[in-house]
Amino acid sequence: KAIENVAKIWIGKKIEEHLGESEDTLCDFIISKISSEKPPSELESELEVVLDSDAEIFVLQLYQILITESLKIS
Repeated sequence: KAIENVAKIWIGKKIEEHLGESEDTLCDFIISKISSEKPPSELESELEVVLDSDAEIFVLQLYQILITESLKIS
């Protein structure tokens, strides 16, 4: 749950940077994909619709944060 909170804050900031406004629905969608343990490649392909070529970098950075936060907890 702590990891999810950190991820949600980061996702919200990045989505706002990219779209110019906050997008709670998109943030919730991304969190649901992470929570359901879908492969990062699936998330990336679905985010390409919104983030275009930035989707790959977004997903890589997101998973780096998830890994870092999970290591802090372990």
